Amino acid sequence: MNISSDNINNQLSRRRFVKMSVQGGAAALLISNGMLYGKSLDKIKVGLIGCGGRGTRAGIIDCAQSAAGIELIAMCDIFEDHVKSAPEQIKTNLQKRGLSVKDIYKVTPETTFVGFDAYKKVIACDVDMVILTTPPYFRPEHLRAAVEAGKHIFMEKPVAVDPVGVRSVMESADMAMEKGLAIVAGTQLRRLEAYRETVKRIHNGDIGDITGGQVVRSGGAMRNWKIEEKTRKPEWTEMEYHIRRWLFWTWLSGDFVTEMHVHNLDIMNWILQSHPLKCMGVGGRQVRTEKEYGDVYRKAGFRVVSEYFFLHRVKQWNDTLISKSIVPYRDEYYTAAIELDKKISGEEREPLIKEHLDNCYLYLDNHELTGFYLPDLGEGLILAGCTTTGLELMKIKYSKVDKAVLPSENSAGIDFLKRHGFSESGTKGKRMILGKEIPWKPDCIFSRIGGNYG
Repeated sequence: MNISSDNINNQLSRRRFVKMSVQGGAAALLISNGMLYGKSLDKIKVGLIGCGGRGTRAGIIDCAQSAAGIELIAMCDIFEDHVKSAPEQIKTNLQKRGLSVKDIYKVTPETTFVGFDAYKKVIACDVDMVILTTPPYFRPEHLRAAVEAGKHIFMEKPVAVDPVGVRSVMESADMAMEKGLAIVAGTQLRRLEAYRETVKRIHNGDIGDITGGQVVRSGGAMRNWKIEEKTRKPEWTEMEYHIRRWLFWTWLSGDFVTEMHVHNLDIMNWILQSHPLKCMGVGGRQVRTEKEYGDVYRKAGFRVVSEYFFLHRVKQWNDTLISKSIVPYRDEYYTAAIELDKKISGEEREPLIKEHLDNCYLYLDNHELTGFYLPDLGEGLILAGCTTTGLELMKIKYSKVDKAVLPSENSAGIDFLKRHGFSESGTKGKRMILGKEIPWKPDCIFSRIGGNYG
């Protein structure tokens, strides 16, 4: 299998590899100048790793149809029942395509394997290439093993489900290139003529310069996907149930964006001839929330702990006297201000508070700090250890500002604003947390920082 770099360049250059990858199936990619890397074209021996629906249908069937001389000689799956049902499924699907079962299906009991390490046994057989159609979580490990063994590979998308897996795949790809091995992934839209022609015209400038785009994937809810394994059987462990229902578990599939929307994202990368530099995500599932649909697209686990009321001015502010207890910031109250913030917010925010103290108003009661107002921090933070202090500090801010946001728990502050010309706007915001509960005192917040500070 290992050939010199000169032969690699002569037989299958990067440019030709890409050209061939859009013209043929998995096996066709391995064929160059009538040779399979120096081997006769008479036979191409294939190993199938993963005997689920993809492996026994599109995986091996498309491969068998893509070139003459394909022989499936070994296969495996984690589950014995999948392996037992695979021969009949494969033979039936070959017949539906008008393909010769006796010429293609060469698997024997001795080349049929079951278990988590069964992929190693398939790779150890005398195969020229392997088809990887297990749940995506296992893809990087299986790919690495195949490359190290000198096998050509077709692997279904996605190639990995997390950054560690992606980096492993990239390393394996470099290793494969050095060995002259072909790797093809299942992002098949690049091999459809209509897409290729459309993208060609876009790249030729037929519609002008591309400045951005949007890709959308529409499809069914897949409620009946592998319906025979939808309900966990008593004899199945939690691990087995997850793997059988891998599409609906993020650790196995990467989620629907990774597992399915990857096709559409790949098209955008192709058109823009680039990759994203950053991303953001919003949303969560509103349907298909039953336990048999795992945790895919489930919200991250944030919990609502409070609401914020939004108010706005509807009448002119009534003139009020500013308390003489309110004074400009003094360094001697630095520690007291930091401690008060921690007591009320429940967070360690010293660097943030420190940065805005120079333009701060303090409320002193017999030389003791009981509250402060930071006009330059977010929306203008007001914290106070007692209601009287908070209302006095509010007079400074809201005599000039027309909008206010207060926690729903601070009824005293909300009532004060309503008495001075403010009305609820009808908008409410939620305060959410993820993980451990943070002790805080929302009734002591008379103006929040703002959501941009988390």
